[in-house]
Amino acid sequence: MPTSGQARTQTNIAGVQLSRMISTSDKRVGGTGIFTCLLLTTLAVSSCGGADENKGRGVSAAQVCDSTLDSSAQSALRKITRREKFEEPHRFNVSRAVESLRKSKRTDDCTIFPTEDGDTPDIQVNFDVRDEVPDWEKEGARNGETFYDAGALTRATKNGVDIFFTCHTADQKGGSGVVKGDLWSPAATTKEDHYRLVTILNSISRSLAGELGCGSETRLHKRVPQQAHG
Repeated sequence: MPTSGQARTQTNIAGVQLSRMISTSDKRVGGTGIFTCLLLTTLAVSSCGGADENKGRGVSAAQVCDSTLDSSAQSALRKITRREKFEEPHRFNVSRAVESLRKSKRTDDCTIFPTEDGDTPDIQVNFDVRDEVPDWEKEGARNGETFYDAGALTRATKNGVDIFFTCHTADQKGGSGVVKGDLWSPAATTKEDHYRLVTILNSISRSLAGELGCGSETRLHKRVPQQAHG
């Protein structure tokens, strides 16, 4: 889909080509101007169509990641990115994520891009099954990382957020039943932004756990997670 700038450029090129056609056609029809009117009308309609095509692109924060963001998480996403609309080229699906987690121990990514052209996502989220919950808190405190009271372990770093939670229905092969959610975002640049990322990942994790049927054992709260220490 062309950007608004590309659409304007294409329209300008079309305008030059039509001007040449108009000049030639007017001479052929004795300067009646009928052909001119028709072509100018066509150009106007085409130009308006290009504008309409770019208007309203993308989806809202309520729709991304299979509508797994609650109202607090939606607000957090909008504040981090300073956007109202997003692109999600490969739509994440919670039911498909559960199936993938049980079969291959990893989900597809939920990746959200700006509606403007760009290769860098606003956020990227995925989940996988782990053998255990790591003991990061002692080391993390020295590295300036921040921990929150969500799941078995929630850590915010300068690169994003990790959430570990217990879910024995996630691993059908009788494994540890530990799921790790990972959220990476180059859009988050402040400590407040990282707290917002925790809010987003907690919401998506709760939706996934609900689909897995293990919501009661995860210790993922509906309320916004609070800082534990760090």
